[in-house]
Amino acid sequence: MKILVTGACGFIGGHLVQTLLDRGMEITAVSNSAENAKKHKWFSQVSYICTDIHAQELDIKNVIGECKNVIHLAWQGLPNYGEMFHIEKNLPADYAFLKTLILNGTERLIVTGTCLEYGLQSGPLSENMQPHPVNSYAMAKNNLREWLELLREKHPFEL
Repeated sequence: MKILVTGACGFIGGHLVQTLLDRGMEITAVSNSAENAKKHKWFSQVSYICTDIHAQELDIKNVIGECKNVIHLAWQGLPNYGEMFHIEKNLPADYAFLKTLILNGTERLIVTGTCLEYGLQSGPLSENMQPHPVNSYAMAKNNLREWLELLREKHPFEL
């Protein structure tokens, strides 16, 4: 199975790419730092693309290639959870990027959220919990999920 992973050099992405490779998946890893990517032991085993996924000139067909499965982990500006750029910049840019992926053939999409979407909780979270975002980062992640759910109604894909 071919899988595109954005944010491949982040904490989760770096571990996930290796796990997927260990399970026999064919990975296209995307990040905005080739220098960081080359530090990972998986670097020589993936198709690597160094790009800013929010760039206006991004050639989406070159990025996704034949991948119909996407795991989107990329998110800029952390750990500055309270900054407004999460809502003003990251949210619309991520939505535009993901919508373009979907309109260009993505069939399965995994987008990570944050525990902060559910408030400052102690203990385990449940899928039945209602969101109560506590900062602009959590609000942006929650809104992105809601926008993608609306988009799915018009352009079916697996979320």
